[in-house]
Amino acid sequence: GTITILNTIEEFKKFKKQEHVTAQFAAALAKSEDHTQIISVLTSFQCLCFVDLKKHTVVYWFMYPALVPDAPLCFRATNFQKCLSDGADVQKRLELNRAIRAMRIS
Repeated sequence: GTITILNTIEEFKKFKKQEHVTAQFAAALAKSEDHTQIISVLTSFQCLCFVDLKKHTVVYWFMYPALVPDAPLCFRATNFQKCLSDGADVQKRLELNRAIRAMRIS
């Protein structure tokens, strides 16, 4: 992983964490050529920290990559279908069910 140390607490608070995470992990994934490199990117971390030596305190924020699907995830449990997102479209759920059944058949 990578550790970034900032000099002031104001820098730490103003640091654009989401943009930093997205840029760093997207760049690393773009450089990876095979599945072993992708796994190493997905299991890496970044740490942003500020150390106050006068007060003997450490403020830190860990960043881990996460795979987030564009569409809501659905699952089926004993003839009851529940979607993990309230705004899920019925048509999308039906398409997902068909795709899952097609994978089971083949």
